[in-house]
Amino acid sequence: MAIVYASEIATPTVTIDTPYLAGQVVGGVISFDLRPYATNGFIRQVTLIDENPTTMGPFDIYWFDATPSIVLDGGEYDPTVADLQKLIGISHVLSSRYTNIGTHAFHYDDDLNYGFKTAKKSMYAYLVCTGGTPSYAATDDLSIKLGALITD
Repeated sequence: MAIVYASEIATPTVTIDTPYLAGQVVGGVISFDLRPYATNGFIRQVTLIDENPTTMGPFDIYWFDATPSIVLDGGEYDPTVADLQKLIGISHVLSSRYTNIGTHAFHYDDDLNYGFKTAKKSMYAYLVCTGGTPSYAATDDLSIKLGALITD
């Protein structure tokens, strides 16, 4: 069995100049294409990059190994039982753990071990605001980098 490291970046489309409130989805469903890699592995690292670091809201990132129910940007996150059956992990992005570099900020977590098996070679996520009122100046102010070990 070969083990390969895969890295994918997704940029959710956020609403400009409208604060997100606790419990709201930021950017809708986010997909990560793991092709041509494989279908089995472990999420090991996540980086949330914020190009508007005056907001740096706390978030939870809900990770799924199959397509969850669709919640649009700004919608209230209320997962179904079917969604919870697809859930493989939750990353907690705390405001206190951001690192500021120049005009940007990021949150990096490399202590994850979320196992997945996905038939479509894609991973999905929801970024959910957990506090504060983050708002953004551009639709692409946030991006998420997923690092995974592929095991098949």
